[in-house]
Amino acid sequence: MDGRPPFYAYPWVSLRGIPALRYQGKSIGMVEAELRWNILPRWAVLGFAGAGKVYGDDAALETQDDIVAGGIGGRYLFMPDEGLWLGVDLARGPEDAYVYITVGHACRTWHHR
Repeated sequence: MDGRPPFYAYPWVSLRGIPALRYQGKSIGMVEAELRWNILPRWAVLGFAGAGKVYGDDAALETQDDIVAGGIGGRYLFMPDEGLWLGVDLARGPEDAYVYITVGHACRTWHHR
């Protein structure tokens, strides 16, 4: 990011457990991994963890620490023919815990009937 854009235009760390726009800077880096287990044909549990870092020379936006967040969640295959999953995640970041309601999933799950 170059110049003097408004605060909401700076890139930010976007992880479950981190409020939007909380950690911003001239540039950011982040990674998040999720491990999922299908415990029954229509039910799954998952764990996830991620980390981010903010870079830049704007002291008003930069953070010095690495940002780490993680949590657990559950999924229910609501519409098997469409592959539509519903879920709830509980995530913990550096400051607080958050609950996320999810509809859909990042990848299609293939299963045998």
